[in-house]
Amino acid sequence: RIPIPVTYAFAPNLVNHTQTVDACGLPYTIPVGEIITKTFLKVGQDRFNGVRAEPPVGDAQGPPPDGYRIIVDLNQFVFDPVTRMGEEDRYDVFVDLQLHAVYEDGKGTPLAQTPLTYHQKVRLWVPELTSQSVSCHTGQIDGTVEDAAETLAKQMIGVFPQLVQLSTGQ
Repeated sequence: RIPIPVTYAFAPNLVNHTQTVDACGLPYTIPVGEIITKTFLKVGQDRFNGVRAEPPVGDAQGPPPDGYRIIVDLNQFVFDPVTRMGEEDRYDVFVDLQLHAVYEDGKGTPLAQTPLTYHQKVRLWVPELTSQSVSCHTGQIDGTVEDAAETLAKQMIGVFPQLVQLSTGQ
């Protein structure tokens, strides 16, 4: 656990981002921004000594005096079914999630910035609607986006030990 508090400032283009894909033969809108912000907050709560978010996600106002502010912006999100495997409900999907993080100290001074990149092909099971089902099973689609966001949140947190050393001069 990193003994510092952080405040996330998620860019509006990230918070509001969605993407519509073909799932179960029907359009499904992935709430990309919602998944990413919730995942970053959840992972942050496990790793930092206090996590908050600025509007529109939370009600924090700037960085904590003894902590950091992290501005997270969306550069690109691609969720592209590449191939359908034998059965029609199995897909290989190309997922490309690129974020950009800027780290500021408690006074609002930018200290560093890092690109965060997730680029993988994932196999999904998205069953077709049948006469016995009343909804499309899209959990694996959202779960795939959540896995990508979790990987990037952990990548971002991995930068913190060096950042703290730089900012404190130790």
